[in-house]
Amino acid sequence: MATCISPYIAIIGDFFCINSSSLTKVMSSYLLGYLIGQYIFSKFSKKYNGLLSIRVGLIVATAGFILQKLSFQFNTYSVFLIGRFITSLGLSSGLVVGFAIIKDNISSKNEKSYLSKIAMAFTVSIYLSIVISGYLSKIISVDFLFSGLIFYPVMLIPITFYLPNTKKNIIQTNLHLD
Repeated sequence: MATCISPYIAIIGDFFCINSSSLTKVMSSYLLGYLIGQYIFSKFSKKYNGLLSIRVGLIVATAGFILQKLSFQFNTYSVFLIGRFITSLGLSSGLVVGFAIIKDNISSKNEKSYLSKIAMAFTVSIYLSIVISGYLSKIISVDFLFSGLIFYPVMLIPITFYLPNTKKNIIQTNLHLD
């Protein structure tokens, strides 16, 4: 999600009438939120469970996308940056919980293989994100892009109901049928 707006950076700068040095804040705010979000969601995931962390993260990301969309309606660059930060906070939950799911459900000898596959998947997704959004930047407006991005986390929430949980139930009930 950080890279999908890369082809739109110049358009965003023109829209908000800001110079190129101020545009660096677009990526910086996202990366800062992603960094802080990994810490927050690692603690949250340990205290509760991974699936709840992902669901909360997706709701937070949706709120961030809505703020970004509203920033174009009200022509407010600071709201756009806050929205980018909030979006990245929420989306960072996926990375944290993804690693926790691997740790909890994959044997130690297969763990390295899965981690390398995840790294490759992230790399490919970044590339595809830039290619696809580069194409889209020629045919749709940046405002329309953010309208569509709002639905990204919303569509992922139902998928979380099919993922394994990362934390085993601490309270176990023993049922004895004598």
